[in-house]
Parts: sequence; C-alpha cells; structure tokens
Amino acid sequence: MLRLSEFFCRSSKLKIIYCGDVVGRAGRDAVLNNLKNMRQKYNADVIIVNIENAAHGFGVTPGIAKEFLESGTDILTTGNHVWQQRDILPFLDENKRIIRPLNYPETCCGRGYTEFELPNGKKILVTQVLGRVFMESVDNPALTLDKLLKSYSLGKNIDAIFVDIHAECTSEKLSLGYYMDCRVSVLA
Repeated sequence: MLRLSEFFCRSSKLKIIYCGDVVGRAGRDAVLNNLKNMRQKYNADVIIVNIENAAHGFGVTPGIAKEFLESGTDILTTGNHVWQQRDILPFLDENKRIIRPLNYPETCCGRGYTEFELPNGKKILVTQVLGRVFMESVDNPALTLDKLLKSYSLGKNIDAIFVDIHAECTSEKLSLGYYMDCRVSVLA
C-alpha cells in the first residue's frame, strides 16, 4: 500500500508518503529500491513505512530497520507482530524513529509515538494504535489517543499529526477516523 497524503500546514503544504505493511524480501526490495525516486517524484517532506512484517512476514530485525532508515525512511511504524523477532526489542528503546503501538502497556519496550522535525523546522507527531476487534487485548485506541493528544494542538505546538491504525476491522478504522476528525492530520 502506498499513500501520498497532502494537506495544508499553516501557510504551506506538507507531503507525506506512507507505505503500509511491507512484507518479506519482495516488499522490502520494492520499497527500498524506490524510496529516493518517490521522495523526488512527489517532493515528499516525510516518508513513513510500516515494517511490522518485513522479516519474511514475521516481525522485523534491527538490520532491516536500519536498512530502511539508512535508505531515506524518516519514521518506521510496526504493529502486533513487532515482538516476533526478539532481537528488535533493544532497538525499539534505542531508536526514536521506530515506534510500536501506543496502546500497549507503557512498560513495554520502545515508544508509541515520536516527534520528527523536518529540515524546514516544522514538526510532525507520528503514532500508531492497534484495533481491538479480532486482535489481542490492548488498551482502547481512542482513549489512548485522547491521552496523547492532550499535549498537542495542531498549528500551535505541532504542525501535523499522523496516526497509523493497525486493525482487522474496517468499521473500527472508520469509527476511529470519525472520532479523530479535525484532531489529527492523517489517519492511515
């Protein structure tokens, strides 16, 4: 999945490329071989890639995550499969550009959100939540986002808010989209 999200950010446009759920070597190669061209073609300000299944469809390794970051990806998101490769756990704590789902317990390694500052000084908040329908038991994604967003106000202390929702049920994604309307910039 490739999405180009474009919206007005104060007085200028902000362009975000989001590549969702890269799976295995074929998915990695398709994205990695085209990152530079995608950034140039779309004049993207930020590239966000979901890599939760990048290691042969079962989680992600530190080596794969580093390869994406070194190839031009700005932020990496994961999902419920992030825990399948145990060697990624210390990397989640070490690197602020990779995030795990926000609605896991705070005691889990890593972080559920990150702020990324663009070269032009604008800041984007990137977070991810898991749905709960047909998924493991996690905190309510809407309430978890409410708690995070208390510290952020679009156009004031943050220029854009990007929410990656990883869920099985389309209606859950849609309901969260309606709930977050006008509070976040992109819900993908």
